[in-house]
Amino acid sequence: MVKFLSQYSRWIIVVFGLLIFGLSQTDWLTSLALWHTAEGKLIDNRYLLRGNRPPDPDIKLVGLENSSLKIDDEFATNEIAASPTLQLMEHPWPWDRGVYAAVLDKLMDAGAKVVVFDLVFPSETDGDNDFAQVLLKYKDHVIIGEDFADEQDPDNGNMIKLTTPNDRLLLPGAESIVGLVNISGDADEIIRHAKYHTSVYRETLRLPDLDTNVASLLKKMIGDGEAPDDLIHVSVMAVKKFNGKNVIPPDEPVNYIDFQGKPGTYQPLAVEKMFLDHMWTNPPFNGGLTFSNKIVIVGPMAEILHDIHPTPFGEMPGPEIQAQIMSALLHGSWLSGTSQVADVSLALLMLLLALGICLRVESAP
Repeated sequence: MVKFLSQYSRWIIVVFGLLIFGLSQTDWLTSLALWHTAEGKLIDNRYLLRGNRPPDPDIKLVGLENSSLKIDDEFATNEIAASPTLQLMEHPWPWDRGVYAAVLDKLMDAGAKVVVFDLVFPSETDGDNDFAQVLLKYKDHVIIGEDFADEQDPDNGNMIKLTTPNDRLLLPGAESIVGLVNISGDADEIIRHAKYHTSVYRETLRLPDLDTNVASLLKKMIGDGEAPDDLIHVSVMAVKKFNGKNVIPPDEPVNYIDFQGKPGTYQPLAVEKMFLDHMWTNPPFNGGLTFSNKIVIVGPMAEILHDIHPTPFGEMPGPEIQAQIMSALLHGSWLSGTSQVADVSLALLMLLLALGICLRVESAP
């Protein structure tokens, strides 16, 4: 056996190489979690090799920070008493929606061009009427969220549910302010792609236990144009409201987010500090000039609000991921994956090169 292996070792390597190549073209291997993890790591390493770039000056973050949820620990009693908005923030989470009305008013008065609330407001609560009026007033300059979530139904199994803002917030004429905030990970849960447009039908197709007849019907409806991708991501909506351009990257080949860099590339400004006059008039707010003619993203940065996601650069808050996606779209920049034909051709070329070396190089003495 040893003699046989020694005599035909190079041909054994050839057969083994061809076997691995063949398996790499099958769903059996490429659907394995280990395969996705290895492929993801290689992609992440390429991100890291590119390094970091500076944040986009046209995008600012306003964060709901840990400090925002405990303003009693940060501000004196008389400072809170001087601001109706801080008094509302002083109450336990979730806040009265009058807070968001005040935030939007202040940002728009400061000259912000687009304000994106990276939040979904599904349930009715205090302050909805005030917020609704301000949303309607600035409908051409503001976006709020809706999102998909997997849901268990006792009768129908896994389902996809679209959670939208409650009806009190969407007054007649304000329907165009709602965008999709979902940022879904790949098979290994790392955020590398953005879903720029989709539909309830398309999202339902990704359910693993979906009935085959239902799946066939949905695919036919999508193919025939009867189920259009009418749900648009907030990043696309923000860019359109900012510069009038409707930028949606093509679906094929696969597109990756052109991240600018690691967490902290965009430094958030704590929302509560906007409502103290001596902080508002000084850096970093500069009396609101910081927000003039900018896209401003307002969203949860505190760990307790559970909006932290894994990316190739590490754990990153959702609002900062949105900022990095928006910047890429503003500049028409996304990273395209190679086509399947190119992948197979490159893999085959490398295999033939490796096998050629194996067969031509003599064993060392």
